[in-house]
This record gives sequence, C-alpha cells and structure tokens, in this order.
Amino acid sequence: MKYIADRSVDELGRIVLPNQIREFFNIKSGSKLSIYADEEKVILKTGRSVCRICGSEKIENEDLKICADCIKKIKSL
Repeated sequence: MKYIADRSVDELGRIVLPNQIREFFNIKSGSKLSIYADEEKVILKTGRSVCRICGSEKIENEDLKICADCIKKIKSL
C-alpha cells in the first residue's frame, strides 16, 4: 500500500481526496464510491456497475445490475 497524503475530517465528516487519487481512478464530481470497513481500515471502491451474475460492465438493467447476455440466458431457462 502506497502512502499518498494526510487529510483532516471537517465538521460535517467530509474529507477531500487528493487530486492524484481522483485522476488515477477517474473520480469526478458526482462519481459514486462504495465505502467498506475492514477491522481498522476504511476502504473506498469506485462505484462501477458490474453484472451481478457474470461481472460484465455492460449493464442492461441498472436496477437489477444484470447484463443483456445474462438476461437472455435467464429468459431461455
């Protein structure tokens, strides 16, 4: 794990991600991040939508998070 910077939490509980991190992960204003806790770590993951079944990034149904290929396979059962 590479050290990047120290940041303070403001009165509303916010932190600013360093520009180096935002550029590397293509995080823009309005981007979604998933937040996880693991022991004493806080983990941020980019909120890419992937198919729940096969992991494809070509989502057909955003509500269900399923790609077109998997929808076809389910309908053919």
